[in-house]
Amino acid sequence: MGKSADARKRTFRHHPLIGIHAVGDETQKQITPSFTDFEVVTGTTPPVFGNTALVDQGGPKIDFADVRIIFWGNAWASDPNRSSVLNNIAAVIASPYETKLTQYGVKGVELDGRGPLFIASNPPNPFTEANVATFISGLIDDETLPEPDEDYRLVPVVLMPAGWAYQPPAGGQPAFGAHGYFEWDDYDIGDVDNSNAHYLWILNRSLDGMTSTFCHELAEIVTDPEGNGWRVPTAPGGQDEIGDICNNQTLKVNGINYQYYWSVSDGACVVPFNQAGQYQVTCIKKPFRKDAFHPLASLGGIHQSGPKAGQSFSVTQKEAIALIDQGENFFVVGADGHQAPVSVYLHFPPGHEVYGTRYLATAPDGFKDDNLLSLPECP
Repeated sequence: MGKSADARKRTFRHHPLIGIHAVGDETQKQITPSFTDFEVVTGTTPPVFGNTALVDQGGPKIDFADVRIIFWGNAWASDPNRSSVLNNIAAVIASPYETKLTQYGVKGVELDGRGPLFIASNPPNPFTEANVATFISGLIDDETLPEPDEDYRLVPVVLMPAGWAYQPPAGGQPAFGAHGYFEWDDYDIGDVDNSNAHYLWILNRSLDGMTSTFCHELAEIVTDPEGNGWRVPTAPGGQDEIGDICNNQTLKVNGINYQYYWSVSDGACVVPFNQAGQYQVTCIKKPFRKDAFHPLASLGGIHQSGPKAGQSFSVTQKEAIALIDQGENFFVVGADGHQAPVSVYLHFPPGHEVYGTRYLATAPDGFKDDNLLSLPECP
């Protein structure tokens, strides 16, 4: 609960590293799925090692994860990947990626509605996992983040700035990211808190790499937040969580680089995804067409696949963004037949510097006649 101005006694006990996304060669598959009427299907692949005897050791799980993005370091203010990283994480959370986690007691993942945090102070370089835990503890202490007894489901995701290196503990492995927890004991008058706070961090590298690390650590922190949840007790080299079994195997679906995790029910490493329908956009509705600060109102066009092939559609921009997040393909066809995909972008206009606004645009390809703004107004 909230702190009082009266005397308090607070202790912070950091626990050893719980799980990491170990550095290794990533193997990526490209998928351009066909339409199956919004059925959730699963891309599968064998595990990276043979022992997959996953056991629930009875520890807590995070049943409804509340993901809060934290940009740590002043380099993020000018990092060109900032919006793209946010957009990819939002797309992962909006996708069916976590649907196979229900077998482990995880019922949902959502992006925190309060928006990302930008912390200008820089981490140590190189940084340790304990530095990240201390950083999160400080954000709780100054009430930037809630105390764990107020929001046990909170998952702070710390994104490290470009140029920073991770220093593993003695005998530890290099890592692209990791998750951990610490005990938060806060004794105020009339308020005694004894709860565990969880967090994960991601090393700054390529956009695909940071996205796959987020997937890896998200799957692990919700199923094994404190080292006594779903684990493989006899796994080699500490590869004992559901992401480790499938470490560095990734699947690119609609431009998003997902990492596989282990599914007991499938007996395989999986990436659940929606196979994409094809939406050809032929008209738009946009008030004040030449004003960049007025978004699209709606899009119209023709279904090009599935049971509705040949039928018209009309969706709002918000509905179209949700469909693209779920794996659907929207595109515009130019006069000579070339196509431009419609994608979701994140913009920080005046007044929206914290949360940003998501909007639709065609990917730049050197042609103007396949842009959304080149289309006529829908009737």
